[in-house]
Amino acid sequence: MLTPLPCTVIDDSPGGLDLSVSQGVQVLRTPGRKGFATACNLGLKWARRAGFKWVLLLNDDAVPLRGCVDALRESLLEDPTIAAAGPVLFRPNGQVESAGISFSTRSGRVSVLRSVPPCTSEVDAISGACLALDSSVRFDGRYQFYFEDVDLCIRLKKAGRRVVLVPQARCVHLGGATVNRNSPLSTRLAIQGHCRLLSHGRLGRYVALGLALGQVLREGGRGNRLSALWDGWREAQNQR
Repeated sequence: MLTPLPCTVIDDSPGGLDLSVSQGVQVLRTPGRKGFATACNLGLKWARRAGFKWVLLLNDDAVPLRGCVDALRESLLEDPTIAAAGPVLFRPNGQVESAGISFSTRSGRVSVLRSVPPCTSEVDAISGACLALDSSVRFDGRYQFYFEDVDLCIRLKKAGRRVVLVPQARCVHLGGATVNRNSPLSTRLAIQGHCRLLSHGRLGRYVALGLALGQVLREGGRGNRLSALWDGWREAQNQR
């Protein structure tokens, strides 16, 4: 019989939350506002030191459905070449939010897949909202929010590991609980993350700017989002 992983909460809030947690639930705290990648790395390091091979990363607005965790765990145990596995994400209204992520090295475009395959399938990347990982891997801590999951999966695949979507695993994702997706802050952080992902020369950053501008305009973005986009892009020029 498989022993379930213990639950660990990572608190990245500015001043630390006063959390009332159940017995056996551990709380780890970052210095605050370090971002998703740094917070996840803290949990991954703890799990590795504690002797756990696999970790399930779960956003505070993600709810795995019955059998989700078991399906992800079984896929990892059955194939040692798999380093990351994720479920199909659903919106609260039942629509598919993500069945994996596609990344084009040619155009730089990152696209969310919504067609659910009939069986476990390899994909370019999996959303970090619910992601089962080998505890030895680490996110790039230079990402704050957005694209850190894509970057991690790309690096895993380059190292010869597999990244898979497990359609039998299903999870409801409320979305936007940590950072409102249509807020200026979200826009600024997203362009910074995309620029880092496409940091192979100046052209990649212009590609990221063009793609982000098109998205903001399609969404009817107001002036404050356009201003945040420009600020984020300029800040990305100083990133290393």
